[in-house]
Amino acid sequence: MFIPFKKATLLIPSSPDNLRDVKHLFIILTNPPSSEKQAKVLLVNVSTVYNNHVFDDACIIETGEHPFIKRRSFIHYRYARIEEASMLIKKVKSGEFIAHESMSDSLCTKIINGLFKSKFIATKFQEFYNQYKS
Repeated sequence: MFIPFKKATLLIPSSPDNLRDVKHLFIILTNPPSSEKQAKVLLVNVSTVYNNHVFDDACIIETGEHPFIKRRSFIHYRYARIEEASMLIKKVKSGEFIAHESMSDSLCTKIINGLFKSKFIATKFQEFYNQYKS
């Protein structure tokens, strides 16, 4: 059974209008607060760095920093999201989302540091992190 927690990773369908079978790895950056009925968590996603394409350089992940990462990648903070923990559990249980190996402490810290360096992240996500970090 999947339980949402800080450093957990999920492979989530993420193409526009589900036109293609495209999935991205998302990382949970906060633990769900146990005191709230509709507990939510903050997620950010990993995207591949392509030559001659503009990307957010606030957090670069090199091949091998996580078993899923096979090419130089970056955290695409523009697509950060806040989701209900219960929804994530349901989607993993149904097979729509796929749980993967957790991030290391050092990689999670690197991603969180980038959350505050990125020029592409909405302030509401930084505020959510500051409110629910643990």
